[in-house]
Amino acid sequence: MNRNPDGIAAAEVRGLIREAQAGSQVACSALRRQYDPLVQTMLNGFYSSCRTAQERKDLAEEAEYAFLGALSSYDVGQTEVTFGLYARVCLRNGLVSAVRHIEALRRLTSSLSGTAGAGQGRRRRRRGGGGTVRRAVPLCAGEPVGV
Repeated sequence: MNRNPDGIAAAEVRGLIREAQAGSQVACSALRRQYDPLVQTMLNGFYSSCRTAQERKDLAEEAEYAFLGALSSYDVGQTEVTFGLYARVCLRNGLVSAVRHIEALRRLTSSLSGTAGAGQGRRRRRRGGGGTVRRAVPLCAGEPVGV
């Protein structure tokens, strides 16, 4: 029998994911609690990129969206990739994107205030503005993961 690190059978995890994808708040909360250590571990690896409490909060929010996105898009019909691995990849990709966004906002803010950082030299002008992009939470409204 295939078991995840918490000792729960893979079939049970898949059942909870099916229920969460169908809208069960109970199943969603159970999965969020079960995978919170993964979310925390991933967040801890990226917190060094944050300079302010707001950046840490934004990063935790992005982890929430990434986890819920993984939960809503995971294909329970396949057996090659476990949900834990899939969630880890989705979290990493979401957090890398969030860190890039945070750093771009810093560059934009420093260029607007005229305090370019040391060694930045000449920069290309890019289109698009800063600001936080808000997305609808795909599943499981309620308590946040990893906060």
